[in-house]
Parts: sequence; structure tokens; C-alpha cells
Amino acid sequence: MNAALPSAATLTVGAWSAPGFAPPDHPLFMFDDETGAPVCAGAHVVMERGTLARADTLLAAGARRVLLGETALLDTALVQEAIARFGAQRVGLWLPARRMEVSWSINRESNADFSFIMPTCPVPRWELLLADGTGTGTDAAWFAREMARLGVEQLLLSLHQATEDDLGICAELSEEIGDRLWLTFADAAGDPAEWIRDGGARQLVVNADTCTAVELERLAAAVPTVAPTTTQDG
Repeated sequence: MNAALPSAATLTVGAWSAPGFAPPDHPLFMFDDETGAPVCAGAHVVMERGTLARADTLLAAGARRVLLGETALLDTALVQEAIARFGAQRVGLWLPARRMEVSWSINRESNADFSFIMPTCPVPRWELLLADGTGTGTDAAWFAREMARLGVEQLLLSLHQATEDDLGICAELSEEIGDRLWLTFADAAGDPAEWIRDGGARQLVVNADTCTAVELERLAAAVPTVAPTTTQDG
């Protein structure tokens, strides 16, 4: 039996599903099937390559929101155009990402007496991916912050091969852009409760069959509790 999260939990769980099959009380997410007559009523629809014309078609078909993908990454002016045309509440971004690879190079310029090897990416970062999985070298967290600054209200990060080493990136980004950030996983990424507890995630999208009462209670319990503040007069 599916159930909503307890009212006290500050956590939202969306479901990857098709219209009519989504668990009740959970936002519905789906990928654009690119058909001429899309069935997407009430859904947040991910367009991996779609244009603004396609976004118009999806919204006219009843989509709650369209999430622009590769098209917006390659031309960020389209993000502002989409917001101006459809409204901020109907536009989001789809951001597939993976850990940026670290390469090493010999630095011979810093000191004339010796050479040393230094990494090209000294701190953990995610890079955005194109629809075919090609890495772009663009820092996903930086891009998400910039898009939030432009007024994008929903940024869905799809993490590939994420590990517990990535929790710090997620925690920092969650703190900076708050409830604009949504998180989903392209593959097995450990326990989602870790991303809630240690990564600061508060909006997740999971497979529909994961939205069981037991699992939702477990995820809600991972949200850190905030101790009540007290005041003293005098």
C-alpha cells in the first residue's frame, strides 16, 4: 500500500512512472516519449533533447512542468526564453552528472628547481553530461547555482555512479539552493537515506515501486531533527 510521508517530515518523494500508474500523493516524473500525441497529464516531463516547440506541445497536453535537458545546457539563453514564455512554475532543468575525472600533470613553471605532479581537479566535483553520456567538463554544482540565480525553480540532478564521497558536494549544493534541488540516481547509489541525512537532499525522485509506506517512513526518519530553540526573558 502506498502512503504519503508523515506530515512532520520535511521531505518530498516523487515517482518515476507513467500517467495513471503513479502512487497517490507523490509528484509524477516521466521522460518524454517524443510521440506526436504525448500522454503526460500532471507530470513533470524530462526532455533530454527537446526544443521549446516540443515543450509547448507537452504543456498543451497537460504536463505540469517540462524539464529542459541538453538543449538548455548548450544554449542557456533558452532557459530565460522558456521562463518568459511559459512561466517559472512550468519550467525546470534536467541535469545528468557524474564525478569529474581527475587527471595529473607535471608542473614545471611554479618552481625552477623542481617539477611536481598536480591534479586538474583537486576537489570533488560533478560534471554535466550530454544526452548520450558524453562529459562536458562543466561543473554541475556551479551550473545549478547559476540557473537558480536566473530563476529556475526546479533542478533535477541525475547522478551516475555516485558514492558516499559525493555526499559533501550534495550537502553544499542543498544548502545553497534549497528546495530548488531535486535528486535522482541513474544507477545504484547506495542508501537514499544517506543522501537525506548526510547530503541534505530533501526532494528525491525514485521508482514508483519504492514508494511503499515502510520505505517512506524510513526515509522520513533520516531527516535530521532540529532541536527546538528556547528563549529566556530578563
